[in-house]
Amino acid sequence: MAEQQLLTPIAPPPPAELLTLESEALRVRVWPRMGGKIISIVVRGHGSLAGSDDRELLHPPLHPYVTATDTSSFEDSDAGGWDECFPSVAACTLHGIQVPDHGDIWRRPWDATIRNEALLAHVTAASAPLRFSRWMQLDGPTMHLRYSVANTGAHGADFLWSAHPLFQVEEGDRIVLPETVHQVHVENSSAPFVLSRGFCSWPRAELTSGAHLDLSTIGRPDGVTAHKLFAGPLTVGWCGLYRERLNLGIVLRFDPGQTPFAGLWISHAAWPPGNTRAKQYTVALEPTMAPCDALDRAVALGRAPHLLPQGEFSWPLQFEVYGSHTPVRYDEFLKLASTPPRH
Repeated sequence: MAEQQLLTPIAPPPPAELLTLESEALRVRVWPRMGGKIISIVVRGHGSLAGSDDRELLHPPLHPYVTATDTSSFEDSDAGGWDECFPSVAACTLHGIQVPDHGDIWRRPWDATIRNEALLAHVTAASAPLRFSRWMQLDGPTMHLRYSVANTGAHGADFLWSAHPLFQVEEGDRIVLPETVHQVHVENSSAPFVLSRGFCSWPRAELTSGAHLDLSTIGRPDGVTAHKLFAGPLTVGWCGLYRERLNLGIVLRFDPGQTPFAGLWISHAAWPPGNTRAKQYTVALEPTMAPCDALDRAVALGRAPHLLPQGEFSWPLQFEVYGSHTPVRYDEFLKLASTPPRH
């Protein structure tokens, strides 16, 4: 199955179209024209491996970068990096309006600028009169983000958001959740390690075969196993990924009062479907507002924010890297992840 991880080299984006933020620990590149995508998060001078230097954290593109349109399919996108899913994650129809897979702002050009060492970008959704904005700034090994949505229409509007950062992984890497999480909701799961829809225990879950699987530990890229899970509602807002071989950890922190769920996309080289050689071997840590991917279902559950005309809604997100210059052990990372830094 190793050959399924092979990725055809992809032509890089035009440098003139990229906006870059840099600190002593991180370098982040954003491509506004390509749906505001964060195409790269590099840990600068990462030294946990002999001879190592800069370390890319995000999954590389599977397919060549192609300018999307309002009719593009997500399966035809590059399928790498960090997209923002809005105003839905899964394709659905609400009030007679169709919202595409992964929302529609990933396939629209954004307006963006860097000012006072911060990157501010915004875009209006195609399926609703909702203006989506994202502010980003680096502080050492931390990236601070703030999102906001404004309803510019004449009627109320519902929405669902999820961050969609696809991280590189290797066998043995570990997903970390707050110790209060003992079960997760199964949105979908694929063979051979199939989880029943509904709830399953975390991290050790029972499969439909009766066997058990540690969902928190990344397995080999078998080409067929994938899970979409949701933890929450959470009382403490964070989720993390530990890179075992790199002695490095990643934490996303969020306000559980506004984004009370953590979605987990775990793909052992199992997506996209079909016989394509290039598939995602990845974990995505996805803070979100509902325990589901479809906006219509989130509305039915009472979990989708509803904005009145001229109404606004905003929420924070914080991306942190531990072990950027000095290696961090797993037990150390657990303590750091569960004890947020003071600001």
